Amino acid sequence: MEPRMTTLWYLSDKKPLTQLNPVRDLATFQADKDLKLAPKLTECILNAGQFGKMKVSHALNFFSHFVSCGVRFLVEHEGRDKSDLTTAWFLEFVNKWFNLMSSRHPVMVLSKCNRDVYEESVAHLESAVWVLRT
Repeated sequence: MEPRMTTLWYLSDKKPLTQLNPVRDLATFQADKDLKLAPKLTECILNAGQFGKMKVSHALNFFSHFVSCGVRFLVEHEGRDKSDLTTAWFLEFVNKWFNLMSSRHPVMVLSKCNRDVYEESVAHLESAVWVLRT
């Protein structure tokens, strides 16, 4: 059996930046609940096989605003470790990057109709280059 991945992302000096464990904790926490913090986060996504890992829909459900907020909820209300906020930040960061890169609507894309939104989007994309490169 293949070992389970626990580290999601590394810094350039090989120290783990984020962990997968907070997301696993969220899936376990909400498993028996009727109202879920991240309704599309399932064990199938977390334990995806060889081909399941390649599905864009699984990545969208994993790197989502709901999962990020769910991890934050566990830290704030369930007493989880504050270092899990780094994972929540990273999930939200990748979600915003994906939304910018895949949007077809002129309001979300790099449109200069609203200068403030344009500059914020460009700043996020520039920071994405730095974060994902290191």
